[in-house]
Amino acid sequence: MQTKTLSPPMSAFVATARAAKVTTPWTWAGPCGPTSPATTGTTTTPHQPAHGDHAGVIEGAGGTTLLTVCRNMHHDPPVLNITFGADDAAQMGYLIAVHRAQELLGIDQLPPLTIKGWPSLHVFGPSASAAVLCAVVSLFTNRLCRSDTAVTARVEFGTDELFGVGFLAQKAWGARKAELTRLVMSTADQDAWAAVPAAVREGLTPVFVGTGRELLDVMFKPLPWAVQ
Repeated sequence: MQTKTLSPPMSAFVATARAAKVTTPWTWAGPCGPTSPATTGTTTTPHQPAHGDHAGVIEGAGGTTLLTVCRNMHHDPPVLNITFGADDAAQMGYLIAVHRAQELLGIDQLPPLTIKGWPSLHVFGPSASAAVLCAVVSLFTNRLCRSDTAVTARVEFGTDELFGVGFLAQKAWGARKAELTRLVMSTADQDAWAAVPAAVREGLTPVFVGTGRELLDVMFKPLPWAVQ
């Protein structure tokens, strides 16, 4: 398990990534649901929900990983538990997502965050960076995201543009397995989505976004953007 500390302790938020099933109809899901665990290291314990129903954003490939934002008054600093891929690109995708969240929120430095790998979960890759962007914004603004929506797109340094990813059929199966009804993708993936068999796409409404700001606008209630 890898651990990286971005800055010293400060607040008491926790984000966990875990395989999960999300129920419909969707709600504005956010810091924490009664079925979401608070996690410290490798020990999972129940906690009292802060508000909201079921927290999370989904990025799935051959399976589904739920990034759940939780409040845990016994945990400081905030922790984001994810599964890092074996290559540097996966970890870089996470760091890019954090940096982009910082830019979009107009914050010179995000509040402190400890990152812990959770090896028992599905592998986190660059295509999960857009989902991580949503999770980080939810974590540090205490805002709710939609609980019916899967997200798959790639975030890069130096631009707000979202880039396409591969394996959309697998992402669609992961979303359907979690009983989600929307799949948010980059506009660059419109043709690739059209090529996915209709039987796989059935039951999912595609939502195409071109930028990180557009992504957050469809995943969250209106955000008070620092830069208009």
